[in-house]
Order: sequence, then C-alpha cells, then structure tokens
Amino acid sequence: MLLNGVPFNRESYAGGIWNEAALLAVPLSIIDRIELTRGPGSVLYGTNAFSGVVNIITRIDETTNAQLEVTLGKFNTRAIDLTFAVNEEDWQWNTAIQWVESAGSPFQLNDLAGVKFQQNAESRTPAIISTLSHGDLYATLYWGKADQLTLRGSPNNLVDGTTDNEKYLIEVGYNYAINENWNLKSSLSQNGGDTDHVVAVSYTHLRA
Repeated sequence: MLLNGVPFNRESYAGGIWNEAALLAVPLSIIDRIELTRGPGSVLYGTNAFSGVVNIITRIDETTNAQLEVTLGKFNTRAIDLTFAVNEEDWQWNTAIQWVESAGSPFQLNDLAGVKFQQNAESRTPAIISTLSHGDLYATLYWGKADQLTLRGSPNNLVDGTTDNEKYLIEVGYNYAINENWNLKSSLSQNGGDTDHVVAVSYTHLRA
C-alpha cells in the first residue's frame, strides 16, 4: 500500500500482516482517488508488493469541502468525520479527522475441548491526515491507530485480547510540472509505527 506514492506498510514484522491502521484508519472524506496496480510489483515497490499495489491519493488542493459527519449504526457503532480546508493567498491546508468505535458483531466458536468461546469483535480507529501546501511545495502528516479484538491463547484454551496497531507518516515534497504530460516529484519521508498485543483482557467461556 502507498499513501500518495509513499510506501505505507512495508514493515518487516510478521511479513507485514499487522496493517489494521493502514487499512482502516484513513479518513475516506480526504481521499481523491485510489489507484490499483495488479500483479507483482516488488521490482518497483519493494517487499510485500508481490500480488499488487494500492496507491491512496488524498486531496491537497481546493477541492476539499468543509463537512462534519456523525454516524450511528448497528452493534453500537459510532463515528465522527471532520474535514476542512483553509485557503490563504498561496497557502492551502487540508485536514481530515476521524473517530470510529464499535462494540462489534458477536461471534462464537468451540475450542478443541468443546468449550464455547464467545465475544464481540470490538474496534476503535482514530486517525488524522493533514497536508499543507504552497505552490508546488507540500508537507503531509498522517497518524492512525486501530485497536481490535484478536483471538489469543491456544486451540485448547481460546482467550481474547486486543491488537493495537499504530501508523505514522511524515512527508515533505515538491511537485514540478515539466509539461502537460510529465510531472517530476521529489520527496523526503519518514514512515513508522508500533504494534502491541494485549492478552486476556476479558473472556467468556460457555460450557456446551
């Protein structure tokens, strides 16, 4: 996955499988378009690009509209999305903030001993992305976090826990339009994150 052309989930931990923040904590209201390249792309984009590349392009110009969305849904789902833009002479500032929290859909399964395990797939995904631009020069800051229920323990003793996956991206770049068909982009970026696993927060076992 790329965010405005910058690798977004190239961490080496566990083969890059803990990507909840990159997948869930990007405010939809700030996305301009999504570009998809099918097939192997590791030669151009590095590890983990062996099946395809997804490039999320965000708005960094005056097309961003100020809006506030409040959402309520099933399973006690609550979401707030705030998007706004500030134009001052040659400066443009676009920002999107989201908070999504849900008690999650209930599920249950049996361990190898026949004991039923049940829990709700709760989650929380706060995020912010902000871009400040002046002409062809821009700076982007992204921070997102996804706290989700995960199954831990062993097949004989299922235990619920949480996985807290956090991502950040800082980029400073310059876009130079050579002509109407060619554009040269140069940028400097720092991409990182943190993944924490918490085991046995709370759990419920039901005897069959």
